[in-house]
Amino acid sequence: MNNSESVEKYNLVIIGSGQAASPLARGAAAAGWKVAVVEEDQPGGTCINTGCTPTKTLVASARAAYVARNSGRWGVNTGVAAEDVTVDWPAVRGLRDKIVDDFRSGSLKGLTGTDGLEYIEGHGELTGSREVKITSGSGGSLSSRTITAERIVLDVGGRSHIPDIPGLDSVKWVDSAGLQSIEKLPRHLVVLGGGYIGLEFGQMFRRFGCDVSIVHRGEHLLSREDEDIAREMEKILKNEGIQVITAVHPSGITPAAGNDDEFILTLESASGRPEPDSIIADLVLIATGRGPKTENLGLDAAGIKTDKRGFISVNDSLETSAEGIWAVGDCKGGPAFTHIAYDDYRLLRDLWFPVDASASGVVSPRTGISGRPVPYTVFTNPQFGRIGLSEKDAAAAGIEVEVYSIPFTWVARALEAGETAGLMKILASPTDGHILGAAVLGMEGGELATMIQLAMAGGLTIFDLKETIFPHPGLAEAFNNLIAYGKRA
Repeated sequence: MNNSESVEKYNLVIIGSGQAASPLARGAAAAGWKVAVVEEDQPGGTCINTGCTPTKTLVASARAAYVARNSGRWGVNTGVAAEDVTVDWPAVRGLRDKIVDDFRSGSLKGLTGTDGLEYIEGHGELTGSREVKITSGSGGSLSSRTITAERIVLDVGGRSHIPDIPGLDSVKWVDSAGLQSIEKLPRHLVVLGGGYIGLEFGQMFRRFGCDVSIVHRGEHLLSREDEDIAREMEKILKNEGIQVITAVHPSGITPAAGNDDEFILTLESASGRPEPDSIIADLVLIATGRGPKTENLGLDAAGIKTDKRGFISVNDSLETSAEGIWAVGDCKGGPAFTHIAYDDYRLLRDLWFPVDASASGVVSPRTGISGRPVPYTVFTNPQFGRIGLSEKDAAAAGIEVEVYSIPFTWVARALEAGETAGLMKILASPTDGHILGAAVLGMEGGELATMIQLAMAGGLTIFDLKETIFPHPGLAEAFNNLIAYGKRA
């Protein structure tokens, strides 16, 4: 830094504008701090721009196409054959874009309309422990300025991890962000990765009318989940005509002879020649995981340590190895969910702006990220919701559990709605019945898992669930039968 250069000082500088940044910045400004948010792309982070918000809009359109094709299941005649139901992809994409624009505008309004908060468009790079260089513009019109802060928060998010596959760069491929902006639907989409993102997009594009193959290295889909859940999910996807290939890895991609739009993906297996050993398709979706977006951030200059995958290492208070610099959201590793990023904000709020915990309406302040619940929902149809321990988690930790499990064919509301795919299960302590975890793959599975989360937070037991009066015939009523009749021998 040039010593003659004027350096503006702030109480708080946030690099990136993900889901933790905006409420933290606005709250700090309201407390009288001088705050700056530096963003090189669009405000709102992954969730608003390419993640939760736009993808769930696409899920809704895909669901509409599915219901139209299968309306006969519910005794409804649309007047057209299932194969004649078409998807207007530009219109679908237009709905998605409008939702993104609305959310993005709201985020920007909050960042630019708050007294004491400056929103700076540009690339932020750490040049010291409390110093940020901001580069704005492009081409020959670049400009830079340097600012300092008492506290710096990194909320730069993540991006797709692109695997090293011979020939990949010679064919058309996209990640989950790019897939949302393609000009036309592919004939055959190959999804590399059988995790949460891969399954959502695989089912979505199958419902849009594409042939879909999901290729996964693990023995079963959703490698983090219990096998009964994974196998049921696989059955659901196969019933929709999706090709699921597990325990294989792609060894190479070559253009298809005589067709410039198609390619051949070759597969290998540790156990021998897989079946099939190749797939002909015209688009690849890379859904093999995500990494941090921390390049050119100046981590070394600030003395910030990362793990072997490049995620920023933090302590229980989200502070990095550099004093006075914190990391929140996806760039720090751990569960990459919007609601976890927002809870990162809550933690810093409670640490930096403490309130009287004894006051009316005030919950106990957060003191660290250790032990906090990590609920999540996979927005396939049906949904998959999880909270707490899985059977795999319990076994790895040596925790004894009782398992209660029933199929959705036992759920009255699911039978009435014709939505009987899936299963639900609860893990409980064998000594006192306290709920340790739940997994719900089925109709409104995410919402049902959320009910279990509230029960866990309130200290309820499986015996409370068994005896609670739920409205009939609601989905929650299934918890009565789950505990009464679902104990696994």
